[in-house]
Amino acid sequence: MFEAIEEAFFETLSALPILYLVYLLVAFFSHKNILKTSKKTGPLVASALGQIPQCGFSGVMADLYSKKHITMGTLLAVFIATSDEAIPVMLSQPNSILTIIVLLAIKFVVGTGVGYFVDYVLVRKRNVVPAENLNSSCHFSGIEEDGDHCSCHAGHSHSKDEIKFKRAGHEHSTGNIFLHALEHTLDIAFYLLLASVIINIAVYLIGIENISKIFVANSMFQPLLVALIGLVPSCAVSVLFCELFFSGVLSFGSLVAGLCAGAGLGLVILFTKNKNIKENLFILGMLYVFSAIIGMIINIFELYVI
Repeated sequence: MFEAIEEAFFETLSALPILYLVYLLVAFFSHKNILKTSKKTGPLVASALGQIPQCGFSGVMADLYSKKHITMGTLLAVFIATSDEAIPVMLSQPNSILTIIVLLAIKFVVGTGVGYFVDYVLVRKRNVVPAENLNSSCHFSGIEEDGDHCSCHAGHSHSKDEIKFKRAGHEHSTGNIFLHALEHTLDIAFYLLLASVIINIAVYLIGIENISKIFVANSMFQPLLVALIGLVPSCAVSVLFCELFFSGVLSFGSLVAGLCAGAGLGLVILFTKNKNIKENLFILGMLYVFSAIIGMIINIFELYVI
């Protein structure tokens, strides 16, 4: 039991540098108006960044989505493309380089495609707060907490190099993005730690062996079940998928389905921060459906056989 808690603590601790860096980059991009074309480039960039083997980035993107700073397609793109402990585990296996390359390529293509499909076909009316509006309305560079904003008054100075505004009786400038990024990092880290502890304890009590027994080997519909379990926000699940794949229990299509559905702890942050439950369930459903479909397509046509 203690090992499960200890593992959750070190998982969260290792994610802190990435979380902080991402929040700093988001603040910088917003201030420089780089995010103003997020609907056009968001899914592509998100899928590319999702290739980095860590699960913290999906949590940051879920936080940004709850504040309407990115599109639903961008969020789904990073959820699908996100790679966590699966890649390091696969690297430990002999002759796995080609499998890893194919896996990452599929996750990138599917994440990008689903992102644009959702933004331009399924959901086209969700308002996104662009970077220039964030600055003009005195939001903090795209990563302010909901409600933490101010009205512009006479005497406020706005320039390319410095944006000052009043908040809770204090004056803030863009130089404080480092402090605010740290605050947001610690806030997200708390939720990540809490979720990791709960999930790791659950996995410890149930047992990885018992979880692996529920899979039906060599079934065309195996991706449906694997994608469902992949929604569990735990790196342990990704490790399990890899072990079952290399042991011959899971097909490659099922592995893809499970890892595409595995959005790290992004789903935890989404349901915690975004108060629109129907919207959250829709995102969850889309993540599952697209992950299961691509897995079944790979299995049916045997697009890749190890």
